[in-house]
Amino acid sequence: MAFSFTSFVSSDTFFSFSTYATLICYGMFWGIPGSLIYEIKLNINENMKVFGYVMMIMCIGKVIGHLAMMKFTSNIKPKHYPEIHLTSMAVKLLGTLLIPVRSSWILISINWLVVGVCLGLIEPALICTSTSIYGKSASKYTNVYYFFYSVGSALTPLIVNGTKKTIDNPKHELVLVCCVVATVSLFLNVTMLVSLIVRRKNGKFLENTSHTVAESETFCHTETFRCPLISGLCLILTSLFFMCARTILEIFLLPFAHEAKANLTEHDSYAVLQAFSISSMVIRFGLVFLAFIFMRTSIILSCCNINLALGVVCLLILKDSSFGGIMSSMILFGIVMGSYQNSLINWMADRMILNPKNTAPFFIGTSIGSIITPVVTPYLIKNEDGTVNLKTYMLLVGSLFTLAAIFCLSLMITEWIAAANSKIEPRGENISFVKAIEIVPEIMELNFDVLSDDSDSDYVIVSNHRKQTLTSWNSSLCAGSPARNICHTPIL
Repeated sequence: MAFSFTSFVSSDTFFSFSTYATLICYGMFWGIPGSLIYEIKLNINENMKVFGYVMMIMCIGKVIGHLAMMKFTSNIKPKHYPEIHLTSMAVKLLGTLLIPVRSSWILISINWLVVGVCLGLIEPALICTSTSIYGKSASKYTNVYYFFYSVGSALTPLIVNGTKKTIDNPKHELVLVCCVVATVSLFLNVTMLVSLIVRRKNGKFLENTSHTVAESETFCHTETFRCPLISGLCLILTSLFFMCARTILEIFLLPFAHEAKANLTEHDSYAVLQAFSISSMVIRFGLVFLAFIFMRTSIILSCCNINLALGVVCLLILKDSSFGGIMSSMILFGIVMGSYQNSLINWMADRMILNPKNTAPFFIGTSIGSIITPVVTPYLIKNEDGTVNLKTYMLLVGSLFTLAAIFCLSLMITEWIAAANSKIEPRGENISFVKAIEIVPEIMELNFDVLSDDSDSDYVIVSNHRKQTLTSWNSSLCAGSPARNICHTPIL
């Protein structure tokens, strides 16, 4: 039989892409506050400032989720990562359905706090799942799940704009949009669950998934930054300022467009929001293919910073005086939204082995930024009469994005200088296996009593720095030398 449905559903490709596709509903949920900001405010009968506190509470939940994943990741087996992902997605689905029935800010705050914790668990668990399947190549697939996220982010404004043409009641509109998001979420998560069940029946677990690690990659990558203190601080500040600016755009872009000097109609205001989301989706789709063709992550990240600077200049020059000017600025910022975070993660993956611990500064920085912004922004951009102070809004976005670019460049320069002074040669030098052993020379004493020629375990070399799984060995090295015994050492 040429095609086996069971084999296809249980394959790594189908399982990983069905997992990535669940981020569509993640993006759709995250698009609800920005697209339905007026409907949610009306539903809880509160003003913009209270809405900001509600968003802050959800982001606090995300920080709790990130910290929990970072704390307990060493105690979690890889085969449980999909279970964490599915459980978090199920709670998020329930939280989506409860949004319309939460008529007070206290109830919706409790709801979003729980959902926020689940969202904080999803991102690190997804990185771990992808790494367990694809190993070092997992960084190439970062753009794939960010693309699915952007698809969801683009769908929500389109759905909201469509419902406004047929439904006049804001309450009914909120119910319909939440039901659509929940339905999509249910379908995508059931698809992932079916794939996981079939894989389990076929004896496929993430901890048994093997992958080939290139010799040049095995010994060039570190467990963390080469300059941990300075680089970690720059990473936190980069992600912090970037997320502050991103949150301002995602949550408060619609009020900004409504009250712009260009006198936009409601339809045009939603068109600006859609252009922002769709441009993000398009650039992420392009990066999916670019990641497999062009591997110079430093150049890609530098281009992201240049594009970010162009967006800031465009916003400050064109301002809000015309529909075309606003659209141009938001399209540029949409491109930044679609490329910046995933390019930064890919740049990190090119230099270290990613795990929840060394990616914690990135996720914590983004979470802190998303906590501060919803609370502080309403006080900064609101005039006494309740209107939006457009100059303050544009100045905030421009300043925060500029700071993000400055600290990102500082991070890149710091790591470049540290790598230049390091004894480890840069990636792409095709370090020979013998030379790699010379780089990490201190071999710990191995317990040869437990060795067995019948062992099916992968082979490892144990150093005082780290354990590396090697799926292929140079036959001349393994034959007729003391190193031959190492080739039969099972994973500890």
